[in-house]
Amino acid sequence: ALVFSFLACKAVSRRPLRRLGHRFGPIAFLSGRQSSNFSLSSLPLSEQNPGTQTNMWLTKMHSPPAERNKEPIWKILQEKVFSKEMRTDSEKWQILEVAGGAGVHTAHLVMRLADWNKKPFHWQSTDPEKDSRASQVAYMEEDITSSFQEYVSKTPLSLTLSSDGVVEPETRSLVQSSSLDLIVNINMIHISPWEATVGLMKLAKESLKVGGILYLYGPYKQNGTTAASNLKFDQFLQAKDSCFGIRNLEDVLALAKSEGLELVSITEMPANNLSVILRLKEGV
Repeated sequence: ALVFSFLACKAVSRRPLRRLGHRFGPIAFLSGRQSSNFSLSSLPLSEQNPGTQTNMWLTKMHSPPAERNKEPIWKILQEKVFSKEMRTDSEKWQILEVAGGAGVHTAHLVMRLADWNKKPFHWQSTDPEKDSRASQVAYMEEDITSSFQEYVSKTPLSLTLSSDGVVEPETRSLVQSSSLDLIVNINMIHISPWEATVGLMKLAKESLKVGGILYLYGPYKQNGTTAASNLKFDQFLQAKDSCFGIRNLEDVLALAKSEGLELVSITEMPANNLSVILRLKEGV
């Protein structure tokens, strides 16, 4: 059963996860609940995230694990998502990165996708932590060439999870139903309360177009177990916070199914991680 005590974990819901000091570096847990009037690319930057200036933070956070896994993740997205499994009819792909962390993946995936040039797209990154959003801007400024800057929002959105969805009214007001082709979520589920995953699945149901994809990357247990290194990491996480821990993939997939998402594929990745691709079905 998918059981979680929100009250037990409420006190840590805004804690910067980089304080764990472990291998995943700065990252955050997010979710989404949508209202009307949304276009990822149609609004001026000042309106996308009121009060934010694009050049006020330029401090990169370094994440060696992200540097190692960014290319394997791109290959999965290229070969399985963009080339095959994403079945929307959009002329321009709308992509939301949930829990963008330092920005290593943001810059790399935008560059790779723009260079591949399959279709026009707009990439919007998010994170609830100001330092992480600042780092995302720094990676965009330094690592994305000028000819590809048009593909990415230079104003990462603050997006914080609660059990009811997005906390920030400004961000919530920018998201509407059936607007996204792809949601990318890397290394979040195991370092966030279960509500984060519940909210992520709600976000996917409410904001993906039919045929749109939710891409998940990270460590999981299968049939209650995983690699020895992951089990050790799971113990470390739970010792730091009882609300964190490597989840059973079966529980995540059951939750996804309850929100109208069907499993497309599971791919083994380096360092005992998995790529999980889910697609929104019709009629949900």
